[in-house]
Amino acid sequence: MSWQRTSESRENYKSLPIEEKESYRWLETALNSKKSLSMASKITIIADRESDIYEE
Repeated sequence: MSWQRTSESRENYKSLPIEEKESYRWLETALNSKKSLSMASKITIIADRESDIYEE
């Protein structure tokens, strides 16, 4: 999956639902990978520190 920032930061960022935040891309990518790699015996996830906003 490829992701690119499309807008400036928002004033009310902290009050936005997770689906509207940039950080949601970590969740979305994990869900998409789960579908694509369902037959894999082992998966390695590499992410930056922002990806720790949720429990995997």
